[in-house]
Amino acid sequence: MKTIDVNLHGVFRVSRVVLPMMILGGGVIVNTASRAGVIMLTKVMAAELAGNGVRVNAICPGQIATDLEKWRFGLEAKFFGSTIEERKKEMCKTIPFGRIGYPDEVGDLVVFLSSERAAYMTGQAFNIAGGQLMEL
Repeated sequence: MKTIDVNLHGVFRVSRVVLPMMILGGGVIVNTASRAGVIMLTKVMAAELAGNGVRVNAICPGQIATDLEKWRFGLEAKFFGSTIEERKKEMCKTIPFGRIGYPDEVGDLVVFLSSERAAYMTGQAFNIAGGQLMEL
């Protein structure tokens, strides 16, 4: 329940606080989603707020080189009796680009979605996972 409270309800609560200002002059919300609940919340908000000039999209990051990811690889290394580098290599085998993503790559997507270049995009969930989450 704590995961749902933080990951889903947290997104909802923050949006609810900023929306009154956005409804007056338009705006952009970019949610970070790892579960279907946030993706559906994004789509519902996009549909309800489009008439007010508010765009709502979500990014769905895959394996990104963050401190949390490093901690995860360390935990896995201990569990499997291997090294962090060996765990990373195993993970990279599942990623078509063959590498872990960089935080700047995620940031670039957020900047794009927040810009006027994405003015006709709303209600979408964008995977940024090096091809790991391809949908055919």
